[in-house]
Amino acid sequence: MNDSPTIEPAGQADDELLVAYLDGELDAATADAVERRLAGEPMLRERLQALTGTWDLLDHLPQETVDESFTQTTVAMVAMKADEGLERRAGRADWSLWLLGGVVLLAAAFCGFRWQRTLWPDANERLLRDLSVVERQALYGRVGDVDFVRSLRDRGLFTDADAAMKEGDDGR
Repeated sequence: MNDSPTIEPAGQADDELLVAYLDGELDAATADAVERRLAGEPMLRERLQALTGTWDLLDHLPQETVDESFTQTTVAMVAMKADEGLERRAGRADWSLWLLGGVVLLAAAFCGFRWQRTLWPDANERLLRDLSVVERQALYGRVGDVDFVRSLRDRGLFTDADAAMKEGDDGR
């Protein structure tokens, strides 16, 4: 590695600094720092001379005068562009509000459905649980009396599946 400082060609940052120096836009401390660099860096000094030559050429260009209408039309064009930007943003805001409203509506509908299912259980659930009884209701109507069915059970006339039902519900 070489410890000696390398002089790089003037870049865009240096150009901006030199332009600000030529325009007198730098504060005293920064201007002194630029002058110290100019004294020690020949390439930076050459770039300053090239920029100074360009500035001198600009002085030879004819000066254009603009009237009041130029200013008015320029301001009007800027105002129109600003209005277009506001309209575009307002259009996006309207669209995003509709989207947000839709999401909120869907979330509210989902929560309402879940709340309804929690508070009011399905009325058909009991019917499904008692479906076998409902299907055989005509047969049960012919029996006439529960005591008669119990007496048949006690004689052993029911199958094993019926015995399993007996253990689950004695009916007494």
